[in-house]
Amino acid sequence: AANVFSSGMGAITSCILQLCKSGDHIISSRTVYGGTYAFLKNFTPQLGIETDFVDITSIDDIKKLIKPSTKIIYCEVSSNPLLEIADIESISKIAKKNNLKLVVDNTFTPLSVSPTKNGADIVFTPIQKQILSHKTKHNCPQFAIEKRLCGKSRPNYFPGVKNIVLKLFDIVQPDAAFFGEKDYQQYLIIKKMTESLKLNTRIICVKTVRDRNGLPLSSRNNYLSGQEFKIAIKINKLLKKLPPLIRTKLKINKILNHTKKVLIDHGVDKIDYLTVLNDDLSVRKKISDKSRIFIAAKIGNTRLIDNIKI
Repeated sequence: AANVFSSGMGAITSCILQLCKSGDHIISSRTVYGGTYAFLKNFTPQLGIETDFVDITSIDDIKKLIKPSTKIIYCEVSSNPLLEIADIESISKIAKKNNLKLVVDNTFTPLSVSPTKNGADIVFTPIQKQILSHKTKHNCPQFAIEKRLCGKSRPNYFPGVKNIVLKLFDIVQPDAAFFGEKDYQQYLIIKKMTESLKLNTRIICVKTVRDRNGLPLSSRNNYLSGQEFKIAIKINKLLKKLPPLIRTKLKINKILNHTKKVLIDHGVDKIDYLTVLNDDLSVRKKISDKSRIFIAAKIGNTRLIDNIKI
């Protein structure tokens, strides 16, 4: 079976969190993509998941780290950035002998190595080259919700996303595709496109993963300076205060305008939007448990988005 994710880290984090729970243990190559290393080093310990990093070229060292709580051996075929080559077939034998899952990132060598043939259980594979050259038989439908929220300031973004995702679905024919709740508008557009074209792919919304401060995990966070990061944290803290205020049926626009002012006062440079819509992105007639608060804000040169249910 093949599943599609909207980003590499979306695939990797979802896989690891599906296979591991509190008290479990992971053996990972010592040199992996920086985002993966940060996730294993800094985030999973908060969930009670322990990771040991190892020289993946040393089979003996891998064996020594296996313990009763070990669930995964994680590696890259050719590691980033040291280009250490993992012996997938030998590592697979160790994994199977100890009832472990061998999870492999094949970003660097998708056209020359097939880890599944060498015994890997789960493989992450990018297919950018195949996607860009592929011609799909479908025409992308247009939806009114593309012009709302992020579509107002980025009019060409969602047509491009639909085109690439449709090509990807044509090539992979996935059973399911997973999109993050943080990019809720994108998830909904892809879901509507899939239903409209009657594609045999389930579109699944994955709950937003947040750090200990409530900030959604995103590669964009890496562009924030230390001071900007502190400002970004305040966005989520203020968002979480809004649902109870809005449910009191006070004047919603007044609440949102006051929140915008507070955010600007706290150092946010620009707010593209802060609004309440229904979860299908239709304009609300009344507040319900299907309503959501959406925000897009700019801190320095970094644009951040978030949303929460009311």
